[in-house]
Amino acid sequence: MKYIKFIDKIRHLNDQVHHESIHLVENNIHLDTFTEVTEQDRDIVFKDLADSFKLNLSPTLKEIMIPLTIHLCWHYELDGVKETGGEFNLKRTPSLFSNTAISAFKDALNPFEKELYMEGYRFFDGHPHAGDTQVFSILLQDDKIAPNVYCIDLKSKELSSMEIDYFQYLDHALFLKGLYGWQYLFQDIDFREFEFETSNIGRRIRDYPKLFSESDVSEYLKRYKDRGGE
Repeated sequence: MKYIKFIDKIRHLNDQVHHESIHLVENNIHLDTFTEVTEQDRDIVFKDLADSFKLNLSPTLKEIMIPLTIHLCWHYELDGVKETGGEFNLKRTPSLFSNTAISAFKDALNPFEKELYMEGYRFFDGHPHAGDTQVFSILLQDDKIAPNVYCIDLKSKELSSMEIDYFQYLDHALFLKGLYGWQYLFQDIDFREFEFETSNIGRRIRDYPKLFSESDVSEYLKRYKDRGGE
């Protein structure tokens, strides 16, 4: 998969979400702020991350450097019917590698979250508006980022490895604009065990090209059907 600079993806996304069928609940994507981050700035931050935290970081990370947390949440309406759309809350890249969060947010972390953090899990996405208990995390192992993203349910304390890495996650999240439930398409699950949520995911995927006409969702529909969706 070819990665383009994060700012280009954000610019394209910001243009698309201003659509007559889209109702923005939250959008803190300010392009002026993003364009202030130059190539030189990214080089400096990238080197500082690698040196300060002794990490062997992929150069790809520099291309998608997120200078500040971005939160997008949207609903949509088709044929007079209102539906939940999607949400992402992508954390700024430097914060994923900082060990100061334990002390800075100690009172806000429950024992399970503290345990995960100490093991190297770093939450980078979630659904604060929807209010579910799922977060999505990278895992720092030794001096590298583990190859898979993890879906973590903070209520049930269940961890599930996804079939994609951090960079691929961002690609899908931005392309689908955080479409609720898309992460299930990259997990080893059977949708027939989740009937209610399955129907919602299938409907959203099929509605997506109606909202964003140039979007090819064939890959997502295939994954949906391969996992028992109808």
